[in-house]
This record gives sequence, structure tokens and C-alpha cells, in this order.
Amino acid sequence: MIRVSKPRSPQKLIEGAHKTSKDCQAYDASPAEFRAGTKRFSFFKEIYGHARSTVKCTRLHMVV
Repeated sequence: MIRVSKPRSPQKLIEGAHKTSKDCQAYDASPAEFRAGTKRFSFFKEIYGHARSTVKCTRLHMVV
């Protein structure tokens, strides 16, 4: 058997999971307001912003 040691999750991933949990709780508390658009979720570039740029860079490097 080969032993595999995985590194700990990055802090940004942990923060994102925590934020997602809080967003789900907020939605469950008042779904009608979110559907009507009177309440919105906030977007934190510090947590979620890097994913878009990483995907964009990957797509740019794939162009031949």
C-alpha cells in the first residue's frame, strides 16, 4: 500500500466554505427576498476572485 499524505486545505478554501454556509443560512431565512431581488449576496474578490483569473489564464494558454 502506498501512503499518501495530503496537505491541509488552503485558508481561502476554508473561508469560502464558511461564507457559503452563511449565505445558505441567509437564503433559508428569507428566500422570497432573494428571489425578488430585494436582498443580494455579496461577492468577495479575496475569496472567489482568483478562480476566474486562473480559468481565464488557462484558457488563454490553451489557444494555439
